[in-house]
Amino acid sequence: MATKRATTAKKTVVTERKAKNYRLLRYQPLTFTLKVGRNNSLLVPDENTGYTRAIRHCPGERSIFVDEQSESAVVVPIIFLKGLLETKESDVLTQQFLDVHPKNGGVFELIDTAADATDITDMEELKIDVKQAIRAKAKEDTGIEELRIITSVLISNASEAAKMESSEIKNSLYSLVDENVNRFVDDNGEVSIFDDLEIKRAAITQHAFNSGKIQVSADGGKVMWADNKATICLIPIGQSHLDFFSKFLGTEEGLQVAVEISKR
Repeated sequence: MATKRATTAKKTVVTERKAKNYRLLRYQPLTFTLKVGRNNSLLVPDENTGYTRAIRHCPGERSIFVDEQSESAVVVPIIFLKGLLETKESDVLTQQFLDVHPKNGGVFELIDTAADATDITDMEELKIDVKQAIRAKAKEDTGIEELRIITSVLISNASEAAKMESSEIKNSLYSLVDENVNRFVDDNGEVSIFDDLEIKRAAITQHAFNSGKIQVSADGGKVMWADNKATICLIPIGQSHLDFFSKFLGTEEGLQVAVEISKR
């Protein structure tokens, strides 16, 4: 009786074909032409051979690698319109070319709709968390005044913040959260605005100048005590006295000045 040979079915790896969209990073001119390797100037590492090989955008060929293309290969430009480039599921060579292009991730990127949606959701949830933290802070005994200080610093207008009702302060902060929630949280996404030393120093600076405890000299070159005109620090040419003094309070000498300001 003949013995049957075991047959092993070969698995065929099928690459899913689908439309892909790409976008420019950082800038979005009306039209942008990507380099397509006309002069064999685009070199990429080839994982299969371990060598660096030249690529060229020739959709009519069977490969993106120049050494595998025919002598009659036609190079086709790739043009982004208003920062976007759409490719069809049939544009396999174009997609392969873009996926390994040296500028992928630096000048342009593949649009990942699912990832974008997740990022948007995470960002909106983060905004909700920050707004809830602001709402909770407002209910504390001195919470509104702390929020007033934060508002005055973020809008760079202490006098305007001083006139705001509690509801106006919260609404102003909510708007600022929507504009840039990262200003209110640390790298781990935790609300950090209430412990921000930069905010506290800026608040002390605004209060000190507004209350008349300190002032700028007539020539704008130094910060002085208002009562005895003694120099506290010199202001570098071209720098804002508010910004510089706020940073000065973070130095060892500035810490002593901050203590003195609180006593006067």
